[in-house]
Amino acid sequence: SPALPARRPLKGAPSLHKAATEAVIHYKITFTLNVIVIF
Repeated sequence: SPALPARRPLKGAPSLHKAATEAVIHYKITFTLNVIVIF
């Protein structure tokens, strides 16, 4: 059915964006903690 492949990217894109956002947040937290530890 063509409906399934068409719907899948729409469903996958938000989760990919969410994962990227969480990765950025994780990186910022790690970076901030490292700066605090260094100073």
